[in-house]
Amino acid sequence: RGIPEGSVTFDRQGYQRGHPPWQWEQSGKPLCQVRITDGSLEACKADLHAEFANAFIGGGVMTGDFAMEEILFLIKPELMVAMAIENRMADTEVICISGALQYSLV
Repeated sequence: RGIPEGSVTFDRQGYQRGHPPWQWEQSGKPLCQVRITDGSLEACKADLHAEFANAFIGGGVMTGDFAMEEILFLIKPELMVAMAIENRMADTEVICISGALQYSLV
């Protein structure tokens, strides 16, 4: 297969504390269509991952925890780079990661 080519991008986003920038109650616009499918996390073909489950990105992947976030970081080890470059997230933040390749199955 050779050496994979491409890049992994990390994008930290958030908003100021207080009122969030959206106002669901006053909006007359419909929400986007949501598609729910059966399957495992390992079978997911998503290229973009939004991380907000734990204030510390990666959760307990290095301490033996084994929830969804940790499984994702194990099968796509490029995600672990975020643990070195990102600080603790506020509850108003998310880190979006794209381009990480899947190298294993759990």
